[in-house]
Amino acid sequence: SILIGMLSKWLLQEAPRQVKSVSVFFPTPGHSYLPPDRVFGRIEKRVNKMETIIKPEEYHEVFSEFATVKKPEDGLEFFDWKNTVTQVLKKPGKWHFKFAPTKRFILNRSKSGNILLRGELSYNCDTGISKTVTLPNKNPGQISQEKIALGLLPKPAKANDVKKLLEKHFGPNWNERQELDFYKLALTTDGHREETEEEEDEPMDDVEMIV
Repeated sequence: SILIGMLSKWLLQEAPRQVKSVSVFFPTPGHSYLPPDRVFGRIEKRVNKMETIIKPEEYHEVFSEFATVKKPEDGLEFFDWKNTVTQVLKKPGKWHFKFAPTKRFILNRSKSGNILLRGELSYNCDTGISKTVTLPNKNPGQISQEKIALGLLPKPAKANDVKKLLEKHFGPNWNERQELDFYKLALTTDGHREETEEEEDEPMDDVEMIV
């Protein structure tokens, strides 16, 4: 649904006026078969063979074997599409067609300034109906591009899990080791880290290696 939301906003506000429709194909429902997916698979095999990964730079080295690595400090910007799309579009379970088996999604710009979406179960037959999938009094143009702030501190439960791992592998004085400076900075406790009412991840009881 995030992809549909992004395409809807683009078609409504950014696309050339002569572009009136966008079609998205899924050879197998739920799978994109995009080239990056294959790259991720190759990276995963390489990483799984490494006994330990301590520093972020080690990940960067592996990534660079298969693709071009760009980091946030290179001037990249990240946007919270997931949150903003869900504020405008209905959940897929409430759309007028079944999301999971759909092989084609067809988006059309309507004259009323909205986006009509149609889902098809085959590649050639057009039997679906085009309707809006926005919430009441909403349209894709209201999907905002909110930047994601970088450098957020981990939640307390997650930070404690990482500390336990560090102590298990490097001893109680792990924070004196220079190669672990990344973790000292990431786990710094200050006034910005507060307990929240959000559901925390379950702590890890038994972990054998840092990955």
